[in-house]
Amino acid sequence: SSAAGGSTVVDGTGGAYSPGADRAEVYYAVMDSAGGVGTWTGTAALPAADAFHAVVAATPANSRVKGAGYLYVLGGATDPAGTPSDVVYRGTLDSTGAVTAWTTLGTMLPVAAHSFGAVVFRGDLYIAGGSGTGNAPLAAVYRARIDSTGALGSWQAESALPYARAYAGVQQFGGYLYVFGGDSGAVSPNAVSTTNGTKTSQIVYAKIN
Repeated sequence: SSAAGGSTVVDGTGGAYSPGADRAEVYYAVMDSAGGVGTWTGTAALPAADAFHAVVAATPANSRVKGAGYLYVLGGATDPAGTPSDVVYRGTLDSTGAVTAWTTLGTMLPVAAHSFGAVVFRGDLYIAGGSGTGNAPLAAVYRARIDSTGALGSWQAESALPYARAYAGVQQFGGYLYVFGGDSGAVSPNAVSTTNGTKTSQIVYAKIN
């Protein structure tokens, strides 16, 4: 979600159709003061179909960017087997929350991955975990600075997760980074609903300096 024109905007990007065909469509909806979600409206599509990526918004409220802000689509799976991507797309937001154009950034992910988490905190973009080549889970955590133009700085390695995991929830609150659950097995995107012994309910957190 992102703040645009004083409203809260919810953005939905890409994804996959059953049985796994990737999508490029992008939609947005404005939330009202009671938390209700308005009508979904199509906006500029991604440059290429992509699924199981991470999405974050950088706005003047959480970073140094100017104007309405930017939407970042990070990595993802390029096929149903889970081939990971290191591409980063940046969408320019207007005051209504619509994406006016997408740019493929020259600063790519430090490692190709899908099904990882991402957050923006005080102008820095954090990514954690995910699945790499062969759907092998990752423990790495990285951080990149977002400058006032929406460009990404170089990626810096942070303290790794206690063990590798993908499909986890990642959030920040009160100066802490949280990672919820996930799966420590090599699980393809099409098999995430399969019951297996590698899923975890563990929650880990770390203070952000």
